[in-house]
Amino acid sequence: MGGRQGQTVTETSRAERTAAGLKAAARRLLTRKSYADIRITDTTEEAGRAAGSFYRYFTDKDDLLRALVADFESAVSGQVEDMLGGPDHGLADREDVRKHVEAYWTSYRTHHAEMSGLFQAAAVSEEFRAIHLRLREHQVDVWTAHLAQNDPAPADPRLAALGVVCLLEYFCYELMHYGEPAPDDRAAIAALTDLVARGVLGG
Repeated sequence: MGGRQGQTVTETSRAERTAAGLKAAARRLLTRKSYADIRITDTTEEAGRAAGSFYRYFTDKDDLLRALVADFESAVSGQVEDMLGGPDHGLADREDVRKHVEAYWTSYRTHHAEMSGLFQAAAVSEEFRAIHLRLREHQVDVWTAHLAQNDPAPADPRLAALGVVCLLEYFCYELMHYGEPAPDDRAAIAALTDLVARGVLGG
């Protein structure tokens, strides 16, 4: 029995490593190519695996992207809260704005591959559009709550929050996906902070 258990654990570990290798390969490809142009064989070649091995873990490339987005969702909330110093944070001054902008930029930078793939897939897939909108809506909820507490608050905090989130999202996507050379983190965060602070704080 012990031998069979050990074999099962070994096989499970090997399977997990293979699936993780395929996801890592897909993430690398998504930083170099558009989602539409990536084939399953591109992913297996990038991972150094036989083409048929892909189907032991994923039904198609959309299934792989779902797995990447799920990994992103499970990781990002805790990371962002840590960067902001815990749950009790707001937008009282320019430094608060900078922290929020830096957290968004850093999170997007870390998960650039998943975010780019999801953004591109959302243009042609209702399923991924719904996922994309759900993730954006979470960000809008957070910014709405902060903006509603400001004095003075925007006339429509939710509409203002949507504007801020769309600015952050498209700015990050454009610079990270198309930027040549690669964008400088400090310069990008400073530019975003200036724009957002002027909008939500009036200066």
